[in-house]
Amino acid sequence: MITSTSRYAAALSMTVSGFIVLLYSAMPASAASFGLISTCSFAMNQWTCSFPILSSDYNAEINYVTAQCTSSASSSFNLQQLEVSAIPPNESSPVLYYVAGNHGSAVSSVANIANAGAIVAIHVKLKTAPDVSIELAPATAGTTCTASISGTF
Repeated sequence: MITSTSRYAAALSMTVSGFIVLLYSAMPASAASFGLISTCSFAMNQWTCSFPILSSDYNAEINYVTAQCTSSASSSFNLQQLEVSAIPPNESSPVLYYVAGNHGSAVSSVANIANAGAIVAIHVKLKTAPDVSIELAPATAGTTCTASISGTF
């Protein structure tokens, strides 16, 4: 009887140890969050907003994207398109994700300000930096744009 109890205790100990190893290896990656704002530069009829590398250790997920453009001119304008360029995990080239203003649903300015934002699920490869592009019509002098992204890694 002592021998079978010893075997039972040894088997139970190995099973529990194995379960703990499996549980630990299946733990998710970091769940830290981030929120970044970028002032955009104008070139070729669009504003480009560059962000830093989101994480050197983990793939990241962008959950929310916003853009705001303000004009000092008195004429109104439309935010035609808002897109994110990011390299997905397991890829080597950036993919464009159309976020707002796509397919004729432009966002009109009110009091010389146009805002757009959307909930997204854009996965970004570790050690890469996403960009946001904003297209306005008409692109008037004296317009400035900012973009923000938030998510987890």
